[in-house]
Amino acid sequence: MRANTKTKSKNTKTKFNWTKELIFLIIGLVAMIVVTIVLALPSDTKKIYNKYTEAGASLDSDHVYSTINYKKLKKNIASQGENDVFYVFYGSTSCSNCVSAIQTINTAAKNFEIDKVYYFDATFIDSVKDKENAEFLADVDKKEVELGGVDLLSYPAIWVFKGGKLAFTTDSYKATDSSTTIEGTWKLAAYHVFGTKW
Repeated sequence: MRANTKTKSKNTKTKFNWTKELIFLIIGLVAMIVVTIVLALPSDTKKIYNKYTEAGASLDSDHVYSTINYKKLKKNIASQGENDVFYVFYGSTSCSNCVSAIQTINTAAKNFEIDKVYYFDATFIDSVKDKENAEFLADVDKKEVELGGVDLLSYPAIWVFKGGKLAFTTDSYKATDSSTTIEGTWKLAAYHVFGTKW
């Protein structure tokens, strides 16, 4: 009879240890990847600049605009103090007057030391083919009421909100000279808006 020559092999696997150094190294690598991704994404200022310069505007790269959406605009209006004032430029790159006006408004704002003009994009209006659609008009009407009476079907426009109410809008602004260029008209409007002590 043959003897059993098999012997049990010892478990030679080493147990993996999570050291503090390894954990910090992994956290550091993840942080570096996140920072790299964040830095690679264009800022809000850069996005507006790119969008308008691609459309043909000669906008300064250090402009005063900061994007605001409908929800945040409603929130800003609702949270304003009695003497708080903020400005909104309402427009779209598909509107040639907006492209012509954006730098003129930017220059006027800087001249009057206005650091921020919110940019509210009108693309959601542009994207609707049937502007006479009852459902669309009802939605526009609801939004206009919630934003304090602005005219969403008319742009470019500058809206001034003070103390949670619409204090002024250029929707009804009329240039004194009918031969004035778009830039000239907007220069008059913007200087009136930013030069007024609201």
